[in-house]
Amino acid sequence: LVRGGLPRLQAGAGVDWTTSDVVEPQRTGTAFLGFSWDLGTDGRRVAQIAQARIGVDENRVAIEQELRTLDASIRTTQRAATERLTAVATAATAVTQAEENLRIREQQFDAGRATSEDVLAAQALLAGQRATHATARYEAHVYRAELQRLMGLPFDDPSPR
Repeated sequence: LVRGGLPRLQAGAGVDWTTSDVVEPQRTGTAFLGFSWDLGTDGRRVAQIAQARIGVDENRVAIEQELRTLDASIRTTQRAATERLTAVATAATAVTQAEENLRIREQQFDAGRATSEDVLAAQALLAGQRATHATARYEAHVYRAELQRLMGLPFDDPSPR
């Protein structure tokens, strides 16, 4: 559209002939040369250019909005994944402490200084801490997968071998 102000040339040629038993065959030839030049006096081209530029600007704004939304989603998911990884580490420490607590309670029970209720409470605490650890690991994997999806990365097997 912007280059529409330049002249457009058109040219062509054609030859038609017939042969017959007559001594001289009849020949017909044609040729033409023409050009068109839009001087833009009616304002249509200017309006089309303006409309095309508006469309480009609208597309740019829409793409920028999508990119901002994607960036915000990635940042939010990354923060959530980091928080879940911290929760996994904390839960792993809590499981270790609950295992040690159970070991101490069992030793105290064997020595007669703790009751069976103390051992059962330590076992319940350990089971709760293991459940918390499993939940934190699950949520960390969910956020990791979501982060990979948002970033367009392939999904890989998160389980260690």
